[in-house]
Amino acid sequence: MTAGNGLTEDDYMMFESSWITRELADSAWIRRVSSSEGAALVGCKNTGNYAGIAFAYVWPGESRVRECRLRRDSPEVEHKSDGSVKEKRKYLSAPGTREQCTTRRL
Repeated sequence: MTAGNGLTEDDYMMFESSWITRELADSAWIRRVSSSEGAALVGCKNTGNYAGIAFAYVWPGESRVRECRLRRDSPEVEHKSDGSVKEKRKYLSAPGTREQCTTRRL
C-alpha cells in the first residue's frame, strides 16, 4: 500500500489498548491516510471527511495488498429519536466489496 503515512502516537496508544503492539501494527501495513487518500482508497468522489486508518488485506504468503478497508476518524452521525447518536459508515471498502461509498456523488 503506497498511500498514507505511519501511525501517530495516539494511534499506537489506541491499538495498545487492544493488545496490538506497535510492531504488529507496522508489520500489518496499517497506515494513517488523509481525507483525499482515504476517499481515493474507497472510491468516493463526494464531499466528506475520509481521513482515518487504512487496513491492508494481504493473502498469506503474498506481498501485495489485495484490498483496503478504511476506518474513518469522523464518520457521519445519525441522531435517534431517543436522543442517542449512532455513527454511520465508519468503516468503508472499495467498490465491489463490503460496505462501499454509496452516497450521492457530486
